Amino acid sequence: MTMSARHNRVSWTHKTVVHDWLLAFSGWKVFVAYSPLIFTAKITTGELTQDLFAADEALHEAEQAFDEVNYCARLAREVESFDDVPWPVSIPQVTDDRESMATVDGKASFDLACISVAATFLHELRHVQFWNDQNAPSDPQDEERACDSFSRSFLLDRVADYSLSTGESADGVTSKRIMGLATAAYTIDEATPKDLAASISDTHPPTPERFKSLVLDATAPDDAHCWTYTASLLLASIRRSRRLPINLQFSSSRDLSEKLVGLL
Repeated sequence: MTMSARHNRVSWTHKTVVHDWLLAFSGWKVFVAYSPLIFTAKITTGELTQDLFAADEALHEAEQAFDEVNYCARLAREVESFDDVPWPVSIPQVTDDRESMATVDGKASFDLACISVAATFLHELRHVQFWNDQNAPSDPQDEERACDSFSRSFLLDRVADYSLSTGESADGVTSKRIMGLATAAYTIDEATPKDLAASISDTHPPTPERFKSLVLDATAPDDAHCWTYTASLLLASIRRSRRLPINLQFSSSRDLSEKLVGLL
């Protein structure tokens, strides 16, 4: 499974696209599961607590649903062919036909999958540009950071022009694209086993830094939906590893995202 730049080309496999598709749909399930708890905490105590999670009777089933999708994505990374992977019943097959998505949730997940793959492609495209211009940073980690920054900027810098031509809300488009960037960071986190992180530390920044360079360095109102979505994705990883404190105070969804990145 790969999407990578080598000299003057970007190459990837179908397996990579399918893997990222699964995790985009998983990411939306995570958002649906955790966003009500974040909203509840925000309008009440300003504190995310273990008691709040325990009081949500539907949460365990929701977590099982997206954990199943993540498990299938993990299997996909390990086997030679997707034919050997059980496809989650709740996830539609990969398609380029957005209108074939039967639900609003399906259409949202489709959009996030597209933006996430675009973000990864743009990251790799910047590697190609560095190779072509022979001006890549000498430190491989700095090159990775620059590629993340290029990807984020490409997707966000001209949102105002896009919104002017389409009549869509610039804030809404920005928030949606940041959600796609967060999905890309979530995919990186899921696809980088903790025992592999040390082996690539000389060439790639750690996952928390990838969340910062791809997502948190973006500009959007502190309580935009994109920050609630980002916080939800971070919660999925942190709860799985049992690193969430008993109480976590926050002043906004962005503040929560920044604090959760620190726990990743």
